[in-house]
Order: sequence, then structure tokens, then C-alpha cells
Amino acid sequence: MAAPKGTNAMRYVIVIAAIAFFLAWDGIYNHGLYLDQFVRFLSMMMHKVGLG
Repeated sequence: MAAPKGTNAMRYVIVIAAIAFFLAWDGIYNHGLYLDQFVRFLSMMMHKVGLG
């Protein structure tokens, strides 16, 4: 039997809420430490590949 039609939409809502919660938590309690490290990592990888 197929899943109800609204199930997939609810998954997106849960994922977006989890990401928003993580960003708020990181900003409030860690002053953006994890987000900052992630952006630096992406920047470093882009430079290694030759895109930056």
C-alpha cells in the first residue's frame, strides 16, 4: 500500500526544522563556530579543486 500523499511534504518540513534548529543552536551557544568551520572547509575544497 502506498504512503499517504502528505508524508513526503512532512519529511521536508522536519528536515528544514532540524537545519533551522541547528543553525539557531550554533549561533546562540557557539557563536557560529560550526557554521564558520563548515564554510572554511568548503572554501578550502573549492580552492583545491580550482574553483576559487
